[in-house]
Amino acid sequence: MRRTTVILDETLVAEARAALSARTTTETIHLALARVVRDQRLRDLAGQRFPDLTPAMIGQLRGKAPAGMSTS
Repeated sequence: MRRTTVILDETLVAEARAALSARTTTETIHLALARVVRDQRLRDLAGQRFPDLTPAMIGQLRGKAPAGMSTS
């Protein structure tokens, strides 16, 4: 971890803290940064194409057997 001094908008921090149910300013910043990174990763993943992925394969990945097949 790195210790950094920053100037923050206290109103914005308070609003973010409430929205994230965070206890401290540090936790608020960590949660907000984690959410930004997660959202970007999801956008990147959504933009990818998987031409070989079939509905049956998706069902298997989700732990569901394709229609007409047993799971045992």
